[in-house]
Amino acid sequence: MLLAIDGGEKEILKEEALRFTENLCREYSGTDDGITVTVEKTGEGAAPALHPVSLQKTVFFLMNLPNGVQKMSGQIPGLVETSLNLGILKLEPDHLHACASVRSSVGSAKEALSDKLEYLIGFLGGEFHVEGAYPAWEYKEDSALRDLMVAEYEAMYGQKPAVEAIHAGLECGLFYEKLSGLDCVSFGPNMKAIHTTEERLSISSVKRTYQYLCRVLEQLSKRQA
Repeated sequence: MLLAIDGGEKEILKEEALRFTENLCREYSGTDDGITVTVEKTGEGAAPALHPVSLQKTVFFLMNLPNGVQKMSGQIPGLVETSLNLGILKLEPDHLHACASVRSSVGSAKEALSDKLEYLIGFLGGEFHVEGAYPAWEYKEDSALRDLMVAEYEAMYGQKPAVEAIHAGLECGLFYEKLSGLDCVSFGPNMKAIHTTEERLSISSVKRTYQYLCRVLEQLSKRQA
């Protein structure tokens, strides 16, 4: 972050950064103990500044913008149901650009959170747009497909699989939206550092996953015969 101050306020800013760091360390003790705020001089000169009204609107927006976990699942302990995070924040010459990712496993909750953002931005005179949205994939307490896959996994490998609900958007949500009541399960091979340049895929687990899929499809075909 770039701050412009009067030349005589350098020490005051350093003291404020130290005080702010101490407060953050107390607030985030046990979760982010290494958090620090430092001040470094980058140069001298004139710089454009926000109009006082624009400054107040920007601060109001950042202070009231929802961010992080909004609701935990009432069905599955420890599972986040609804959340969002501010991923991009840019101050352009004529506007402030903010991009947030809104997620929820409950469709109505996701829409309500988007509406909250739209109202806040509209109240401040801004424009709200939705891009790249994907539908929610709600957890089904009773799933015949999941029960079958658990049974076949145990028969193949002699142990129960780890069945988990995750807080993420998957292609299953797109199919679920088009086919109401669809019973679907997501599974795949072992991967590491997903969505990074260090992403890796276990070839041996691809083979196991393929064999498992073939067995599940075989059992499904027998049930429909």
